[in-house]
Amino acid sequence: MLGMASEMEIMMQDLAKDVGKLKDHTNYTRWHSRLRRALKQRDSRFWPTLTGANKPPVLHKLYLPDDNVVREGLAEQHIVPLESISADQIVDHINKTVHEPNASLSAWQAIDQKLLPLFLVTLGSHLQFHVRLAKTGSDAYHIIEGMFHGPAKHYVWANWINCTFSTQKTATEFVHRWRRALDEVLYLFENDAPSLTCQLSQFMAAIDGHPGTMSWAREASFDMSDASLMEKVFRSFLSRLAKFERAANGLKVHWNI
Repeated sequence: MLGMASEMEIMMQDLAKDVGKLKDHTNYTRWHSRLRRALKQRDSRFWPTLTGANKPPVLHKLYLPDDNVVREGLAEQHIVPLESISADQIVDHINKTVHEPNASLSAWQAIDQKLLPLFLVTLGSHLQFHVRLAKTGSDAYHIIEGMFHGPAKHYVWANWINCTFSTQKTATEFVHRWRRALDEVLYLFENDAPSLTCQLSQFMAAIDGHPGTMSWAREASFDMSDASLMEKVFRSFLSRLAKFERAANGLKVHWNI
């Protein structure tokens, strides 16, 4: 029906809405996370194919016999003159006797063909220029990864290190910002992520110097083997800051994370 969007067009529109556009290294981590989640939700094969983890099956060359060889064989089989064997008979014989040796390749290619247009709708127009020669979604993905993954790692690490507690922000605002910065570091660094000891040390450095945190930092004691260490640190920190603010202002303060 005219005017009706195809299934592929609808998928592209939905993906662009769910993921948004990659602009630069400042939103790379969020874009990458959303893209991975959105593609996995649509088809479990999309993400590993895009990243190259799901490699194409080995391409076997398809042997196609020469037309003259087929004509001679058919003429001999049916005991008829060579000229009586038509082109249609030759094609029919080849189709019946020559089979695709790698059917899984066709399935992989069908997925791969969808990924390039899907990937492009998540890129800002200035970035689409850089992948204009890409033949597959995987090619385009690795071009963008080469441009942004390294710089983005430096950016999110610096953003985390520079996130400090000041009197201009509430404790809740600070914890939200600091935790979000840490989440980006953990996402991008994955197998090389900072240890819990490093995370706690950085948090202590981030709150150093604030009058309400000095006694808490000296007295705080945590189990470093606890996987939920940082969540307990946040709650303990906010609880102490609430007491400090109440004592300083004579007000009832609620901290929520």
